[in-house]
Amino acid sequence: MVLQYRLDVVCDDCGDVHEMSMHFMLAEGPPAAGTLEALFSDGELPPQVELFAGTPVACPRTERVYVPEDRARILLVPQEGSRY
Repeated sequence: MVLQYRLDVVCDDCGDVHEMSMHFMLAEGPPAAGTLEALFSDGELPPQVELFAGTPVACPRTERVYVPEDRARILLVPQEGSRY
């Protein structure tokens, strides 16, 4: 089964969860949301996740732009109704 996912990040500045506006498809991805650290404990990320995980994020509260690096703070979230 193929699902559409997005990446969210727990902000280093304000602590809120921000959507990274990155959507992509994964075959055989996890059915529930989780951190990259927990879902891919072997350290190997799917290419789509690897590509987008290094994308800069802007905190809407502080307006600071940063690149999230801690896999424990990046969330892979399946999108409802996106099974193909």
